[in-house]
Amino acid sequence: MTNKNHYFIAVKEREIREIPVDDNEEEFEIIADDDELSIVRELFLNMKDHANEATSFIIKDPFNDRRADLERNEYEKNLQQVYRKIYELGTEETKAKIQETGIIE
Repeated sequence: MTNKNHYFIAVKEREIREIPVDDNEEEFEIIADDDELSIVRELFLNMKDHANEATSFIIKDPFNDRRADLERNEYEKNLQQVYRKIYELGTEETKAKIQETGIIE
C-alpha cells in the first residue's frame, strides 16, 4: 500500500506545498500518494505549456487570435481537470470549498 500525505495546492501559482502558507492566497488541501501527486504536477505543466503557447502566438501575430484562442481553451480544459483532481483527492473541507465556488461542473 502506498503512503498518502497531506499537501496544499495553490492553483494560481501552480504550486504543491507540504505545509500551508498563511496568507491570503487560496489553497486546497489534498491527501495523495506519489502517483496521484504526479498527475497534479503533469496537469500544472500542461496548463503552463498552453499559457505559454497562447502568449507566443499573440506576440508572433497579434492580429490573429485564432491560435491563441485554441491554446486558451486548452488551458481552461486543463484548469478544469486540475480542480476535478483536487476535488477527487481533497479533504472534506476542500470538497466543500470547491462545491461552494462552483469551479467545476
